[in-house]
Amino acid sequence: MRLRYFCFIILLSLNYEALASHIIGGEVTYECLGNGRYLIEYHLYRDCAPGNQNFDNINIMTYFVCDSDGNCEELSQSDGETIRSPSSVEIREVDPPPLECLVAPVEACVEEAIYTFEIDGLRDVFTPMTDKSYVIVFQRCCRNETILNIENPSTSGSSFVVKITPESQASCNNSPEFKSFPPTIICNNEPINFDHSAIDPDGDSLVYSFCTPLLGAGTAGDPITDPMGNSDDCDGSKPTPACPNYNQPVDFIGPTYSAEAPMAGDPIVSIDSETGLITGIPNIQGQFVVGVCVEEYRNGQLLGTIQRDFQFNVAACVTNVTAQIQSDNITNNTGPTGEIISRNFNFTFCGQDRVEFINESFERSFIDEIRWEFDGATILSDDWDAEVIFPSQGDYEGKLFLNPNSQLCIDSANIFVKILPELTADFNQSFDSCAIGPITFMDSSYTDGQAITAWEWDFGDGGSSSDQNPVYQYPNSGNYDIFLTVRDVNGCEDSETANVEYSPVPQFISIAQNTNGGCTPTPIQFTNNSTPIDNSYNVIWDFGDGNTSNQISPIHVYEEPGIYSVSLSIETPTGCEVAEDYEDLITILASPTAGFSLNPTELSTVNPTVNVTDGSINTTSWRYQFDTQGSSTESSPAFTFRDTGMQQIVQVVTASNGCRDTAIQFIDIIPFVEWFMPNAFTPTRDGINDIFIGNGVLLGATDFVFTIWNRWGELVFETNDYTEGWNGRKNNVGRDSPAGVYVYVLSYRTPRGEIVRLEGFSTLIR
Repeated sequence: MRLRYFCFIILLSLNYEALASHIIGGEVTYECLGNGRYLIEYHLYRDCAPGNQNFDNINIMTYFVCDSDGNCEELSQSDGETIRSPSSVEIREVDPPPLECLVAPVEACVEEAIYTFEIDGLRDVFTPMTDKSYVIVFQRCCRNETILNIENPSTSGSSFVVKITPESQASCNNSPEFKSFPPTIICNNEPINFDHSAIDPDGDSLVYSFCTPLLGAGTAGDPITDPMGNSDDCDGSKPTPACPNYNQPVDFIGPTYSAEAPMAGDPIVSIDSETGLITGIPNIQGQFVVGVCVEEYRNGQLLGTIQRDFQFNVAACVTNVTAQIQSDNITNNTGPTGEIISRNFNFTFCGQDRVEFINESFERSFIDEIRWEFDGATILSDDWDAEVIFPSQGDYEGKLFLNPNSQLCIDSANIFVKILPELTADFNQSFDSCAIGPITFMDSSYTDGQAITAWEWDFGDGGSSSDQNPVYQYPNSGNYDIFLTVRDVNGCEDSETANVEYSPVPQFISIAQNTNGGCTPTPIQFTNNSTPIDNSYNVIWDFGDGNTSNQISPIHVYEEPGIYSVSLSIETPTGCEVAEDYEDLITILASPTAGFSLNPTELSTVNPTVNVTDGSINTTSWRYQFDTQGSSTESSPAFTFRDTGMQQIVQVVTASNGCRDTAIQFIDIIPFVEWFMPNAFTPTRDGINDIFIGNGVLLGATDFVFTIWNRWGELVFETNDYTEGWNGRKNNVGRDSPAGVYVYVLSYRTPRGEIVRLEGFSTLIR
């Protein structure tokens, strides 16, 4: 008899009709609560990149009873149907997988929504429960159109299914739950090692396998067709009711892809049936649909199966671990498309058999183990850097391995070493250290039987040569560092440095001076034109008057008259010496001594004449300059100044030999200011003493103020004009003031800024 199974299909209703290509996977699990009650958890995963749709808003559930042929009948509430919204919805962002030393080219954003429903009353619908399975299905369209391993991904929807078997119902069994979320990014050509195992709360045995993801839903007007070619009338992005043909498999693109081999790889990506560990090395970039099934067994009996449908993304990751060795010569081995497959670090050592290799690999935090290998050589130290001894000349190959015993974070570098014969640079030089002339440099470099092909000389002053044995003339004396670099036919190089002290004595001494003599005191600039010479030479000048100098070109002042011989001695740093005497080179004449005295030493505008008395010595002629006001050639002249202020008097005297001397003095011509006031006046208008006014000299004075006050403190007269006086009337226009004593106050500023104040009494007599 054929066993008939009834499928209880729960359709999760959605709130919009748009395509959901943002959905990338999901699974359904259950928990038995007893008495026909079950807690259903539906896990849905979406790509949460900006611009993608959010999760569906699930409103209600509807029940359908289907037989094993796919014939479904909707239950009514009178049959015991219970309509419920989700008891809870949890949305969380899924953390990306740790890639250790690998860096994904993009950051994949994935969110998980967990919809929780509680179902009860099933015993009222299905009694007894011994031969029926409940199948819970969620259907949604569509998958990403960029998926590589199935046909028509953009119009192929998904069915997320869980079956509660009669055996599971009888024991109130709970389904397994996956422990981890699948990796959002898998690195191309890198090993995958993902634990896709599940936890069973009842301790049942679990068996893992890759299985076929299921179709479900489609685009409107595009009904689902089963493998036999039969078309289902349910279509659309979220069919209501759900398509009974939920168990139709996706169509893998064969023979490259299949349910058991959903991804390309070498070795192929596979899952361990006992541990759920997914391993392999994917070698094609892209998006792949993968189904993972977990069968649950108790005492050898199959209780049920849960299935996860998920999209794996394989991308070209960049490794953070790179093998690198300090080298000036690096070449790359490339693949057919120009990608770098490996790197060669090339070394050439001339006459060196003990070599240290500097490890510059990165990132060091991801490098747990290193290993150096060299064929035919002895490795003395191989911690981070390596020290290696090569037995003889020749070519050697080696390799640096990073994390050699790991599957991830590995890299290596090829090492090619060439040990060549030793090349030694050497030279010497020949020249007369005391004489001016060229230096001959003689190459004495040597090698083990290899021809030297190039010489590069640097003479330390900007000069150079490529001759083997050059001759070089230094234009100046000095201490020079000579560099010689030689190169042989193998390209080996070596350098040698030596110091040359080039300090010959001048071939002849040459001096010049700005004058051959003068009048005392005479400064003379002596210029040493001898070459070559610099500050390292010992130079001694003897000026013939008891004074000497070690400067190369000194200035010397002759204080006494006479005829002087000058000598110059030059000694090189190496002790070579040359000298020259110049007889009667300098003639110095005696100068007169200027000097004069003044009488008086201060003048004024009242007495502006000064008398000059000559005090010069050895003088035959005189000339005086009285500031800009005049001059005289008398020996002791008198001069009257026309202006006030400080005046300069210059005396220039000349001796019979023509030598001159100058003396300068200053004399001050003070402006004379003085003002006197009378003590009484008689303003009777008889023309005699009618005005009270002062008398004196106020030339150059300023700020003149003259006031008169009566005995009651009343101001009766005021003026700023020193030529104006008081006529005895108030302000010179009122009625006559009475006779009596009046107070006057007068002030002014002298030409040199001094303020003068006069106060006194004046008697008005009538």
